[in-house]
Amino acid sequence: MSSHHIIRDDQEPALIIANGAACNPELLGQLLEWSPLVIVLDSAIERVIDLGIKIDVLLGDFDRGFDPEVYKTSQYPIEIVHTPDQNKTDLEKAFDYLIESKSATIKTNELPTVDSIPSQLRQVFQNLIGNALKFSGTENKPEIEITSEIIVDKSIDSPTSPEGKFCRITVKDNGIGIEAENIDRIFEPKFTTKNSGMGLGLGIIKNIIENYKGTITFETEYGKGTIFTVSLPIIE
Repeated sequence: MSSHHIIRDDQEPALIIANGAACNPELLGQLLEWSPLVIVLDSAIERVIDLGIKIDVLLGDFDRGFDPEVYKTSQYPIEIVHTPDQNKTDLEKAFDYLIESKSATIKTNELPTVDSIPSQLRQVFQNLIGNALKFSGTENKPEIEITSEIIVDKSIDSPTSPEGKFCRITVKDNGIGIEAENIDRIFEPKFTTKNSGMGLGLGIIKNIIENYKGTITFETEYGKGTIFTVSLPIIE
C-alpha cells in the first residue's frame, strides 16, 4: 500500500498520509511544496509529527485507547474526524471524507468478481478515483462513473460476451483532463508535475494490473475529462 496519496484540484490540494514510516522523504518534500491540506490517519500521526509536518485533519476510528484530543494544542488548528465504521479501512474513510467535502458523485453498476488479491485491487481503484478527484475542475461538482462489462479477451476493444473470461472496467470523470505534454509519461514511476499533480501511483497501478495479465489505458480531452479503462481476468 502506498504510504501517501495526493488529491488535487485547482483550488485545494490534499495529501493523505497513511504510513509515515514508509514515506519517501524526497517525494514527500515535493508534495508538501504544494501546501496541501494534510490528512493523517491515526496510526501514522506520531511518525508524521516526528517528520515535522503540520497536520490539518486527523482521521481514524481512534481505538485501542487512542486519544485525539491530545493533539489539539500542538497541531492547532486541527480538524478531528472520528470514523468508527469497521467495514472500511481508514484509507477508504479518508477518501470518503474527501468525496464528501468536494460534494462528489460516484455512480457504479454491478461489478464482477475479479481474480486478484483484494488489497491490491483496492489500491488500483483508490488511485483511479483519487486521480478523478484530483482533476475535478472549479466550475462543476466532480462526477465519477464506474462501469463494467464482461468481454471475450483482455484487449481494451474486445467484444462483450456473457461467456467472456475478462471484464472491462471504466472510470470516467468530468474533470479538467490531462495536459498533452504529460500524456506519454503518466505511467512512469513516481512521475508527477507541480502543474497537474498527475501520475502519483499510476506506475504502481499499471504493474499490479499487468501482473494479473490485465491491461490499462486511457482517453482524455483537456478541459472535459478522462476515461481510464482496465481489463482484468474474472473468477469463473
